[in-house]
Amino acid sequence: MSRWPSEDAPAKVTVKDTEANQHEPGYEDETTNPGKPVDVPQTGDTDLPDGTHFDGPGEVPEGWDVDVNPDNGTTTVTPPADAKPGTEVEVPVKVTYPDGSTEDVPVKVTVDSNQAGEHEPGYEDATTKPGKPVDVPQTGDTDLPDGTHFDGPSEVPEGWDVDVNPDDGTTTVTPPA
Repeated sequence: MSRWPSEDAPAKVTVKDTEANQHEPGYEDETTNPGKPVDVPQTGDTDLPDGTHFDGPGEVPEGWDVDVNPDNGTTTVTPPADAKPGTEVEVPVKVTYPDGSTEDVPVKVTVDSNQAGEHEPGYEDATTKPGKPVDVPQTGDTDLPDGTHFDGPSEVPEGWDVDVNPDDGTTTVTPPA
């Protein structure tokens, strides 16, 4: 067996930090309603190098739509129209820096659980005669979101008839004769 002489030789190594390690892009959590798009701007590190590129995820949950602006990172997220209130989705946005380094930054969107607290539909009093129907329009908040649905009461006094238009809330009430 041969042996070679050994000797330690110092070598100077410089490790250059990547741009991904030098920057911290980020997004605020957002809420939206079923079927309604929400724009989520990149609000973390606003001093990113020229040439930084943003990409959306390869896959998103079924029924959701995600669009990422490649230049500024603004991410538009649209939940499905039948999304359940309280549903949360975290979408990874890939940030690619000019030096080739990358990082995934999460965008979190929650489907709002309570539109009812934001609106005040209502009705004015109406009068009629026995056996004669009267239409009572919904006159409260008239700027209701698309898809608002009106239902009548589950119980009404005996002899009375109540019919509610599910689209505009107009209620037809017929008292007993």
